[in-house]
Amino acid sequence: TKDFNEEIETTIFYMDMRANGKGFEEYLNNAVARDVRLIRSRVHTVDNLPGSDDLLITYVDETGGVREEVFDMVVLSVGLRPAGEAIEVAKKMGVNLSPDQFINTEPFRPVSTNIPGIFVCGGLGGPQDIGQSVTQATASVSEIASFLEPEAFSGMPVVGSVAEINLPVEGAILMTPSRLNNKIVGECIDAGIRQIWLYGMMGAPSANKDIIELYRESGVNVISDHCPFMYFPHTGFIHRLHAGIMKIIGRYPR
Repeated sequence: TKDFNEEIETTIFYMDMRANGKGFEEYLNNAVARDVRLIRSRVHTVDNLPGSDDLLITYVDETGGVREEVFDMVVLSVGLRPAGEAIEVAKKMGVNLSPDQFINTEPFRPVSTNIPGIFVCGGLGGPQDIGQSVTQATASVSEIASFLEPEAFSGMPVVGSVAEINLPVEGAILMTPSRLNNKIVGECIDAGIRQIWLYGMMGAPSANKDIIELYRESGVNVISDHCPFMYFPHTGFIHRLHAGIMKIIGRYPR
């Protein structure tokens, strides 16, 4: 609020303040330095103030006295608890819960449950901010990876150069950095490949235009700076739209 308008008067009613996360203490000190009022109390009611749009907060302060203050706006910060459906699923799987019904974990194994192979991250393990949730998600993925046997991502062959490919090959689609394309096109020509598509991503040039013209003059059909996905069967909507636009403006590569 202070970042939006320094003149706004801000008051925080709280029962317990714990700045235990990274940067939380600095955030709290910065709020106090910018005249944010912190009132340790128990709020009793929030009522409409008759005759206005203001709100009246009635609360009990640390001395036990009943106080009232008027505000333009009140933001309620409610307690956090796990979803009921998540609790039921955890119980069915036999996962231990804490007294607050969050997933129970050990202090030095914050994403591991009592059942091997079942891990927890984010709000189901307790109140977390975004940074903590992302860190726990990464830790959970690492734990899962430790259970898996490593396998190759694909059974397709990998070669170090065009010359290592089993020829003949009619055409090639190059989805490589533009700085390598001239070299790889030369390898394709040496291997007798006469149909070459240079993929240009997001409008970035795929190769030097003068060199492309030289290739074409030597009898090589080169298509450059276009996305080949518009030709694929059952391709996504955005690629079909791209193809349609290219046809309308007369730039559909053939």
